[in-house]
Amino acid sequence: MAVANRIILIFLVLAGCHSPKVGFKIATAGDPQTLDPRFAREIFSVNQAHQLYQGLFRKNLAGETIPGLAESYEVWNDGRSYRFHLRQCFWSDGTALTAYDVVRSWQEVLDNPLAPFGYQLEVMERFSAESERVVAVELKFPDRNFIELLTTNSFFPVHGSLYSGPFALEEGIPHRHLILKKNYN
Repeated sequence: MAVANRIILIFLVLAGCHSPKVGFKIATAGDPQTLDPRFAREIFSVNQAHQLYQGLFRKNLAGETIPGLAESYEVWNDGRSYRFHLRQCFWSDGTALTAYDVVRSWQEVLDNPLAPFGYQLEVMERFSAESERVVAVELKFPDRNFIELLTTNSFFPVHGSLYSGPFALEEGIPHRHLILKKNYN
């Protein structure tokens, strides 16, 4: 899958260079069932989620976990307590993306029985926004894979039809194409 993601990324970069005013088109073997990353379960939706959104952490091309929305974090209480400091980041319309957006999105996943991977969030005993840019998490038990888990699309914050990832949706025509444009925010 890492090779496929690299090929897609190369295609995206080349396509984006060709016509930056219009955006670029993505050809896939099928349509994404949803553009909401929290409810993405099949590969087409998951791929789109990672282009349109990002979580506190993300994967780079080498498959390493690196900061996304998080600028830094602290761990204490034997690996059960985390505090994430968000970098100054914005939704695709220029409004601030806050810790409150992260917490609200996570709670929406937990409250929705149709969220396909909602169980992933159940590792958290509680979570809260301590301020506009600080998310606090208490785990039920220490989990050395928690930071990596935060790279999955179930943890991506969502706010209506706004995007936090490297691209924003400009146009989507089912069974034809998606046109994405660079998200400068």
